[in-house]
Amino acid sequence: MKFGILDQSPIEIGGSSSDALKQSVHLAKTAESLGYERFWVSEHHGSEQLAGTSPEVLMSYLLAHTNTIRVGSGGVMLQHYSPYKVAENFNVLDALAPGRVDVGVGKAPGGLPITTQALQIEQQEEKKQSFDKKLSLLHQYFDERSSLRAEPYRSTPPPVYVLGASVESAQLAARTGSSFVFAGFINQSRELLKAAVNAYRELSKTGLVILALPIYVGESDEEATAETNDLWHYRVIFDDGSKVTVTSREQAELFGSQEKRPFRIEADKLPIIAGSALTVQQTLEEITSDVGIDELIFHTPIRNFRKRIRSYEQLSRLFEKEEVE
Repeated sequence: MKFGILDQSPIEIGGSSSDALKQSVHLAKTAESLGYERFWVSEHHGSEQLAGTSPEVLMSYLLAHTNTIRVGSGGVMLQHYSPYKVAENFNVLDALAPGRVDVGVGKAPGGLPITTQALQIEQQEEKKQSFDKKLSLLHQYFDERSSLRAEPYRSTPPPVYVLGASVESAQLAARTGSSFVFAGFINQSRELLKAAVNAYRELSKTGLVILALPIYVGESDEEATAETNDLWHYRVIFDDGSKVTVTSREQAELFGSQEKRPFRIEADKLPIIAGSALTVQQTLEEITSDVGIDELIFHTPIRNFRKRIRSYEQLSRLFEKEEVE
């Protein structure tokens, strides 16, 4: 089984956003040397904790400073942008680094309502397109048969991955010819994961199903638990059932107040897989034997860069020994 990394460029306490981006570059080089298959970077806006706001720009730098590892977006928040421009951006990246580019797209806003308004300032409300429509257009612009295709033309366009944590997202990915990434760092329900994978497999026999998991390998179970014990996530839930997940109560309060409609907040411990190498190995073996997935992508949501590097080094030894099947 192939392994990858999802990096959000977290800003260390006392560090800067510039430091965080440089650490992402260092981590990508390390991931390549350790044998990881892919390295993805995220899109978040208006965050004081995460520096990754523009995955395509960061990807171009990462591609220029690595040689073999696949580099992708995890993901571009497609609702903010023109699918045509997104297709152009990724075709340029693929022309510069053929066969190494992944197009991951997500439906979430990636920030507070005020940042969404700033990103979509020129979009007329009555003409806004749904995520489903934008995803279909993205594929259309990659297609050589399209009357309007994105240049520079790629005979084999970069693959598209839909990031989600629902059966509906899995079905959408399959219908559009996209691969599917289940965001286990948002929802780790095994029943939902199985349902999403089965729904995808019913509609697509060729696409990849990747499971993205929050994970930390420590020197011992006790050290790993202590390091991750204060990691929480917060759901902002509105009366119509819509919800968004953020990483701090302050962000949750801001999100709800900026929406200007009734909401409530639910707090939960982040469902991170944390422990010694042996403990994590056993957990991963249990998950992968229970659910038919093709690859794993690891997300380590701690700010201490040295410990993140160490965790990914220990994880790499699992696939060196082929201990996760």
